[in-house]
Amino acid sequence: MNKQRHIVFHEHYFIEFYLELNEKVQEKIEYVFIILRTVKMFPKNSLIM
Repeated sequence: MNKQRHIVFHEHYFIEFYLELNEKVQEKIEYVFIILRTVKMFPKNSLIM
């Protein structure tokens, strides 16, 4: 069974930001969300920016 994480956004801020982005950038963000929801574990250093 493939577990998925639930991504929570604070109020409406992310949605407003996301809708202002061009389509290519939106696709990249969606790709990252797919990874975040489905990958079992993340290396600690990959989450630090």
